[in-house]
Amino acid sequence: MQLPPGVPPTGLIGAEQAFQGGLYGGLNALGGGLDQAESGVRGMIGAGVGGYQPYIQQGQQANSQQSALSGAMGPEAQQRAYDAFISSPGQAWLREKGERAVTRNASALGGLGGGRVQQELQRQGQGLAAQDFENSFARLGTLSDRGMQGAIGAGNLYGQGASMLGNIGLQGGLQASNMFQNTGTNIANARTQAGRDIAGGVAGTTSDLANLINERGTGFAEMYDQSGGNIAEFLAKMGESGALNEQQLAALMAQLSQGAGGQVGSLPPLAGNYSPGTTDAWGNLIDMGATAWDTYQNWGTT
Repeated sequence: MQLPPGVPPTGLIGAEQAFQGGLYGGLNALGGGLDQAESGVRGMIGAGVGGYQPYIQQGQQANSQQSALSGAMGPEAQQRAYDAFISSPGQAWLREKGERAVTRNASALGGLGGGRVQQELQRQGQGLAAQDFENSFARLGTLSDRGMQGAIGAGNLYGQGASMLGNIGLQGGLQASNMFQNTGTNIANARTQAGRDIAGGVAGTTSDLANLINERGTGFAEMYDQSGGNIAEFLAKMGESGALNEQQLAALMAQLSQGAGGQVGSLPPLAGNYSPGTTDAWGNLIDMGATAWDTYQNWGTT
């Protein structure tokens, strides 16, 4: 039987559809929650890593310059790095500061224009450059270390985020599995109960049919018993009636024989050589008696 449009199914089918609808609704809600959780975790990871990015970038640049100055990247890269270092604003300021100090000292001594002043300026500039080179190299190492710490911090954030996302996925999978298992259990229980109800209905119907057949059988047996008694009684009466008829027939035959004998005895004698037993009248009476006797003998068999 097909239900009208808009009418929800009932019974076992309705229950199973309700279980499945609840499962799909729960899975959709779970999926939405997982998406929000993952989005939140990724947002926090991105914000944390973004805070480390300046240190990471500066550390990468400092490490590259330090590697070039150390010669690890080749002589050409080292020369370019050293030229960049000499022409840097820091070196220019140091040279200017040293030159002012030398010129002031030479002016005070009255030897500003001599060759010794030029030599002193050159020597001081080289000394300041060498001294600042070591300081600059150490500063580059400090920046490189900070960049490495930033990269380690970002890596830890990525690792923590991956672990959190993994846990979210695991918990979501477990919850989805539990939802499927619970739905399957509910459907199995519903089908089991439906089977029990059907079996109970069949058993009840079978019992009712057995009781009905038993009652009908008892009624038929009583009817056959009663009918058998009636038939036996009828046959007994028929037997009595048959015996009575035979007695009546025997009496009738006796009377008939006596009457026939009397009639034959009263007949006048015939002329000639004929005896009473050979007359036509006598023969007819004998034939009548024989027929009557045969009828009597065959009465019970016909």
